[in-house]
Amino acid sequence: MTSTIYFPYNARRVFTAAKWAVQSAGLFSHIKADERLFVITTSHGWPIVGENITLRIVATGTCEASVEIESSDKLLYNIFKWGNNKQNVKDLSALVQNEIYHYLQVDDSACRSRRSEIRIVPPEIKIVK
Repeated sequence: MTSTIYFPYNARRVFTAAKWAVQSAGLFSHIKADERLFVITTSHGWPIVGENITLRIVATGTCEASVEIESSDKLLYNIFKWGNNKQNVKDLSALVQNEIYHYLQVDDSACRSRRSEIRIVPPEIKIVK
Protein backbone atom coordinates (compact mmCIF):
# COMPACT_ATOMS: atom_id res chain seq x y z
CA MET A 1 0.00 0.00 0.00
CA THR A 2 1.33 3.45 -0.91
CA SER A 3 0.27 7.02 -0.12
CA THR A 4 1.75 10.37 -1.23
CA ILE A 5 1.58 13.72 0.58
CA TYR A 6 2.74 17.04 -0.91
CA PHE A 7 4.34 19.91 1.04
CA PRO A 8 5.25 23.50 0.07
CA TYR A 9 8.74 23.19 1.60
CA ASN A 10 12.11 22.10 0.25
CA ALA A 11 13.03 18.40 0.41
CA ARG A 12 15.77 18.79 3.07
CA ARG A 13 13.37 20.42 5.55
CA VAL A 14 10.62 17.87 4.83
CA PHE A 15 13.10 15.00 5.31
CA THR A 16 14.27 16.39 8.65
CA ALA A 17 10.68 16.89 9.81
CA ALA A 18 9.61 13.41 8.63
CA LYS A 19 12.57 11.81 10.41
CA TRP A 20 11.66 13.69 13.59
CA ALA A 21 8.00 12.64 13.24
CA VAL A 22 8.85 8.95 12.90
CA GLN A 23 11.38 9.01 15.74
CA SER A 24 9.15 10.93 18.14
CA ALA A 25 6.02 8.82 17.49
CA GLY A 26 7.40 5.94 19.56
CA LEU A 27 5.59 3.37 17.40
CA PHE A 28 8.43 2.16 15.22
CA SER A 29 11.60 0.12 15.62
CA HIS A 30 14.84 -0.10 13.65
CA ILE A 31 14.59 3.40 12.19
CA LYS A 32 17.18 4.06 9.49
CA ALA A 33 17.48 7.40 7.69
CA ASP A 34 19.54 7.83 4.53
CA GLU A 35 20.55 11.50 4.43
CA ARG A 36 21.77 11.27 0.81
CA LEU A 37 18.68 9.70 -0.73
CA PHE A 38 16.10 11.19 1.68
CA VAL A 39 14.71 7.73 2.52
CA ILE A 40 13.53 6.59 5.96
CA THR A 41 12.99 2.88 6.60
CA THR A 42 11.47 1.44 9.73
CA SER A 43 9.37 -1.45 10.93
CA HIS A 44 6.22 -1.80 12.96
CA GLY A 45 5.01 -4.80 14.90
CA TRP A 46 6.79 -7.94 15.97
CA PRO A 47 10.05 -9.08 14.34
CA ILE A 48 8.37 -11.83 12.30
CA VAL A 49 4.82 -10.56 11.83
CA GLY A 50 4.46 -6.89 11.12
CA GLU A 51 5.18 -4.30 8.49
CA ASN A 52 8.18 -2.73 6.81
CA ILE A 53 7.55 0.97 6.24
CA THR A 54 9.45 3.21 3.83
CA LEU A 55 9.16 6.99 3.55
CA ARG A 56 10.70 8.55 0.42
CA ILE A 57 11.02 12.32 0.26
CA VAL A 58 11.13 13.55 -3.35
CA ALA A 59 11.82 17.13 -4.42
CA THR A 60 9.05 18.12 -6.82
CA GLY A 61 10.32 21.70 -7.17
CA THR A 62 12.72 24.17 -5.60
CA CYS A 63 10.41 24.74 -2.65
CA GLU A 64 8.13 21.72 -2.97
CA ALA A 65 8.48 18.11 -1.88
CA SER A 66 6.39 14.98 -1.59
CA VAL A 67 6.50 12.16 0.94
CA GLU A 68 5.74 8.71 -0.42
CA ILE A 69 4.74 6.30 2.35
CA GLU A 70 4.89 2.60 1.49
CA SER A 71 3.96 -0.34 3.71
CA SER A 72 4.71 -3.99 2.99
CA ASP A 73 4.30 -7.15 5.05
CA LYS A 74 7.37 -8.82 6.53
CA LEU A 75 6.14 -12.30 5.64
CA LEU A 76 3.95 -13.53 2.80
CA TYR A 77 1.32 -15.13 5.05
CA ASN A 78 0.52 -11.73 6.56
CA ILE A 79 -1.57 -10.91 3.47
CA PHE A 80 -4.60 -12.27 5.31
CA LYS A 81 -4.79 -9.28 7.63
CA TRP A 82 -7.76 -7.96 5.64
CA GLY A 83 -6.51 -4.48 4.75
CA ASN A 84 -4.53 -3.56 7.87
CA ASN A 85 -1.75 -2.09 5.71
CA LYS A 86 -4.20 0.26 4.01
CA GLN A 87 -5.50 1.59 7.34
CA ASN A 88 -1.98 1.79 8.80
CA VAL A 89 -0.73 3.80 5.81
CA LYS A 90 -3.74 6.09 6.13
CA ASP A 91 -3.04 6.62 9.85
CA LEU A 92 0.69 7.09 9.26
CA SER A 93 -0.03 9.60 6.47
CA ALA A 94 -2.16 11.66 8.85
CA LEU A 95 0.50 11.46 11.58
CA VAL A 96 3.34 12.45 9.24
CA GLN A 97 1.35 15.28 7.67
CA ASN A 98 0.34 16.76 11.03
CA GLU A 99 3.80 16.40 12.55
CA ILE A 100 5.59 17.87 9.54
CA TYR A 101 3.33 20.92 9.47
CA HIS A 102 3.74 21.25 13.25
CA TYR A 103 7.53 20.94 12.98
CA LEU A 104 7.76 23.39 10.07
CA GLN A 105 5.74 26.23 11.56
CA VAL A 106 8.79 28.40 10.97
CA ASP A 107 8.56 31.15 8.35
CA ASP A 108 10.10 29.73 5.18
CA SER A 109 11.02 33.06 3.61
CA ALA A 110 13.23 31.48 0.94
CA CYS A 111 10.14 29.91 -0.64
CA ARG A 112 7.82 32.89 -0.42
CA SER A 113 7.62 35.72 -2.88
CA ARG A 114 9.05 38.93 -1.49
CA ARG A 115 6.82 41.45 -3.17
CA SER A 116 7.22 43.94 -0.33
CA GLU A 117 10.98 44.05 -0.94
CA ILE A 118 10.79 44.88 -4.64
CA ARG A 119 11.09 48.59 -5.39
CA ILE A 120 10.53 50.04 -8.83
CA VAL A 121 12.42 53.29 -9.35
CA PRO A 122 12.84 55.40 -12.46
CA PRO A 123 16.16 54.82 -14.23
CA GLU A 124 18.88 57.37 -13.73
CA ILE A 125 19.96 57.97 -17.29
CA LYS A 126 21.94 61.12 -18.03
CA ILE A 127 22.59 62.23 -21.57
CA VAL A 128 25.93 64.02 -21.99
CA LYS A 129 26.42 66.30 -25.00
